[in-house]
Amino acid sequence: MNRADDILNSIAARKSAGEPFALATVVRTVAATAAKAGAKAVILGDGTISEGWIGGGCARAAVLKAARDALADGKSRLVSVQPPEELEGHGHKPDEEEGGVRFAKNMCPSQGTMDIFVEPVLPYPQVVICGSSPVAVAIADLARRNRVTSMFGFREWVEAGGLLSYGPSIAGMYQRAAEYVDRIAKGAKPTDLPIEQPTKFELVVNLKTANAIGIEISTSILLRADEVIE
Repeated sequence: MNRADDILNSIAARKSAGEPFALATVVRTVAATAAKAGAKAVILGDGTISEGWIGGGCARAAVLKAARDALADGKSRLVSVQPPEELEGHGHKPDEEEGGVRFAKNMCPSQGTMDIFVEPVLPYPQVVICGSSPVAVAIADLARRNRVTSMFGFREWVEAGGLLSYGPSIAGMYQRAAEYVDRIAKGAKPTDLPIEQPTKFELVVNLKTANAIGIEISTSILLRADEVIE
């Protein structure tokens, strides 16, 4: 397994575990540089590099700072590490930001230029909504509009645009209630009738909502679902 495979496996594992991290990628180099275009590094929340390499001390401090900032505000950054004369020639100063680019000074003997794209990889926020009050409806709509994954207790919310629900069938419970009413109407004593709990539970998935918020539903869940709304 090569270094690229190690990085890709690390990215997949950390995303699956819901662990936040930043991915730094060298996108351009000019003249002699330690790292070349395509080099990647996985940077954790404490500022340490877990896997990969994007050069030595020439770019490390600026990239780690950009990674911490990206994890804090959720925004990607482009860091341009340039030798002092290049910065001065273009009228830039170290730590200055312009046009979405943060500039940093390269003090290494190589005196090359590296542009590094730093993007945060953050877990999706999740919300579980119980009940069907107006407040629950408002929260569900807010979750959808803000690309937050949401789970409900009843299928009706998924039919209205929610992502996923797992819970008892309301229609099934009404049907059982109607059967109880029928038995009482025919002379049965309510006190003689047993208290029942729901026995039918439904898993409903809304693929339209999943696509809208950028969530990929695994095949195993889709196969188990009682209904998939497309």
